[in-house]
Amino acid sequence: MAEPKYHETTRPLLQSERPARRALGDIGHTLFWGMIRDGVLDVRRIGRRTFVTTESVERVAANAAPGCRSNNVPTAA
Repeated sequence: MAEPKYHETTRPLLQSERPARRALGDIGHTLFWGMIRDGVLDVRRIGRRTFVTTESVERVAANAAPGCRSNNVPTAA
């Protein structure tokens, strides 16, 4: 049996801006960078690129109230 490919067995540890915004309900650019500035999303920089940890995206998504249209986002732990 062939060995599974990397992407079939693990989730990415980091996400670039667009996939992270899409995972959070297609939030806007300003709200996304505000969440980074406020420490709600954890950031890693590689060279000139900025990535968000998948763990922090999942944490924010899990703590978001269903149907909530408020700009109140959970604070960093």
